[in-house]
Amino acid sequence: MGDRSSLSDIAFITKASVPGKPIDKPVNDPTVTSDKVIKANYGNPPPYNGGSPILSYEVQMDDGLAGAFKSFVGSEIRTLLTYQVTQGVVKGRQHRFRYRARNIIGWGPWSDDSAILAATVPEPPGRPLFKNF
Repeated sequence: MGDRSSLSDIAFITKASVPGKPIDKPVNDPTVTSDKVIKANYGNPPPYNGGSPILSYEVQMDDGLAGAFKSFVGSEIRTLLTYQVTQGVVKGRQHRFRYRARNIIGWGPWSDDSAILAATVPEPPGRPLFKNF
C-alpha cells in the first residue's frame, strides 16, 4: 500500500454557467419618472444565477428613436435593482430599457425590452366656471 502523505486534499468543484435570461422587464416607477428623468425598476424576481451569485447588473437605454442602446453598469448588487437616468432623456419619447446579470462566469442574456415614456403626468384641470347668459 502507498504512502498516504502523498495524497492531496479533497477539492470541490461547483459547476456553474452564466446567469439565465431575466423573467421580468424593466418597469417604470411613475412616482419619479417625468419629462426629465426616468426611473426603472428591475430584477423582480432575480434571474437564475447560473449556480454562482450574481455580482452585477448591466442596464441599457436607447435614444427613444429605436436607436442603439447605451450601457449603465452597476457595481454593488444591493443597489442595482433600480436605475434612475437623467442624461439622454428626451421629453415625449419612449425610451427602451433592458438589463442582464453577471456572475463569476460572465454576462447572461438580455431581458426583453420595455418602453418607458419620458413625460410628466398632467395636472388635473381647474374647477369649471359657469357663466350666466
